[in-house]
Amino acid sequence: MLSSEEMRVDYVGRAEGLTLVVPVGKHDDWFLVTTADATPAAIFLDGDHRFVAIDCADNTNYKGLLIPNVRIEVDETSVYDTVGNYAPPGMVVRQNDGLFVAASADRMRMRSDLFALQRGLAASGVNLSAGFSKWQIVLGNDPHQRVLKTIDLT
Repeated sequence: MLSSEEMRVDYVGRAEGLTLVVPVGKHDDWFLVTTADATPAAIFLDGDHRFVAIDCADNTNYKGLLIPNVRIEVDETSVYDTVGNYAPPGMVVRQNDGLFVAASADRMRMRSDLFALQRGLAASGVNLSAGFSKWQIVLGNDPHQRVLKTIDLT
């Protein structure tokens, strides 16, 4: 359950920070919106465009229930060495000072780019990275933490 202060109905272009967007209508989609880089991005989490990222600055084409201040948790048993390896769409990657998600920047491209979900973390070793095929989007902290969406690429 969500409290009234934890959400609002709005367009993806008005999301701030790391925000989960829950569909409210039959033609709406699940999104994860990130503003960790200069260009905010909305990543489709389901449907025909799963793990496609779109620029969402001032976007009023997509709407939903915006739940800001979410966090990403990874399943450490699903770790994958991404150094020199392709991170498939939907994989969460920890490298440098950030946490990223692999998503296509174009609906026609098969190759993924990394979109920053979080920056300013403790720096990883030079040229080292790890990906995770199982992760979840959570809200709150123990003992009031709630899992809002689970991603499993296996």
